[in-house]
Amino acid sequence: MPHRHPHADHHRHAHPAMPVAPEDAVTPELMFCVEMGMVMRSRRLKHASATSLVDEIVQRLKHYAIAAHARPGSSRRESHKDWTVLEDLKIPDSANHRFGIKIVSPMFLFARHDSWAPKLEKILSVLNYDFETSISHQCATHVHVVPARGAWTLDEAKSLASTAIYFERCFDALMPPYRRKMVWAKSNRFSRYLGKLSLAECLEGIRKRVGSFPALVDIMNTCGAHSPTGVALGSSQDFYHEGYRWNFGGAPNGYGTIEFRQPPGVTDSSEATKWIMLVGCFVMLSCTHYVKAKERPSLVGLGRWVRYQARLCRFPEEHIDSLRRLFNQADQVHVADGAGRDASTISTGDATRLRWISSHDNGGAQKYQAMMNHRRARGHPA
Repeated sequence: MPHRHPHADHHRHAHPAMPVAPEDAVTPELMFCVEMGMVMRSRRLKHASATSLVDEIVQRLKHYAIAAHARPGSSRRESHKDWTVLEDLKIPDSANHRFGIKIVSPMFLFARHDSWAPKLEKILSVLNYDFETSISHQCATHVHVVPARGAWTLDEAKSLASTAIYFERCFDALMPPYRRKMVWAKSNRFSRYLGKLSLAECLEGIRKRVGSFPALVDIMNTCGAHSPTGVALGSSQDFYHEGYRWNFGGAPNGYGTIEFRQPPGVTDSSEATKWIMLVGCFVMLSCTHYVKAKERPSLVGLGRWVRYQARLCRFPEEHIDSLRRLFNQADQVHVADGAGRDASTISTGDATRLRWISSHDNGGAQKYQAMMNHRRARGHPA
């Protein structure tokens, strides 16, 4: 159930530089799904295309009683209860029958770690046993989140946007260097409308001037026509683009997922669990907290903040320790060195793939829609 923070006063006094919550703050329960991009090759067959590799992956998963299907075509509707396997067009094909593959999870209740973690471990164990798996710099882990009721309030989404902007540099410090300037996970802080503003102006603009979900999407995900992405796409005007660290475009009217796109690719369940926990705990707290621009973002404080929420969710201590190690190993220099802007150029390969890809490959959004369709069919309000 949603819960009010029992230690709100403790946070105010113990960590004064951290976000604070109103006394009546209620943290929403979250649903999530995860998209995992990786490079894969069959151990049995020499596939000439990603399509035939996807078919074998689905077949092997079903052999181990894992409900899975290839990306549905027009004759089949998506299921929010199955795993989906599809080609990941952001990952360049490699030699020796290797292809970029995306694995999309079912929708899970975030706090029910005892339900989703074993399933995540099982599917990745099967994939590693029956296939060769690896990651490249183009591989990524995307975590989609939405309140369990199926929709965001505008205040929740605005609080998340503000807190994401405030802590963007801290999140950069947690990432491998190659995930800090990716065309597929551009900086929200330096998006078209926020890039020329101070942090204080960014936070005030979101809090006081954003009065609708479309306006919030514009603030967070508008890409400039003259930006490297705009030039690569040949755009003559500013436009929405999903390829930011936080993609708010999946919930243009409050219904839908908000997606965090920055984590690197994973082939190991403990790594996947770490990123899911980080995003889920951060989002749960961000929805009900506000930040103050005059206080410097604290990497140490952020780590304590998400571990606090992880304990409230009763995650196993071994996984909370993985969060602690993530923060202990963070690049402290990156937080303080004035970096953060996106790369000034885009490689020829990435530019080509940008033109191939549109938001049609948003597997998390399709899972959410399937979940809501299921609820409507069962007579639940949506």
